[in-house]
Amino acid sequence: MPSGLGALSAAQQMLASFLRLDPDLVCVASEASRPLEPALSPQSIEAWVRGLPDRDKIELLVQLVADDDPHHLHAELIQRATQAVETMADHASGRPDARRTVE
Repeated sequence: MPSGLGALSAAQQMLASFLRLDPDLVCVASEASRPLEPALSPQSIEAWVRGLPDRDKIELLVQLVADDDPHHLHAELIQRATQAVETMADHASGRPDARRTVE
């Protein structure tokens, strides 16, 4: 569930309208969506990197050096770090994950 669905911008509201998304569906989705948080802090990024297994660090560095266009790697790293930090925050706050999954 993407973050920030509870506070859609005017452009996002227009997009939802254009795509003919049911307003009730957006409302229910916003209840499960966490608030939009500021960018990752340097401390949380460092903690995430330190927690990565060595094989993952090596693999990521090899991809970075070998790739002619590392922009996609940057986006992937931000996504992975954000998910890991959010998961750690959920566990630390005791927030139960009540969402249903395929499993």
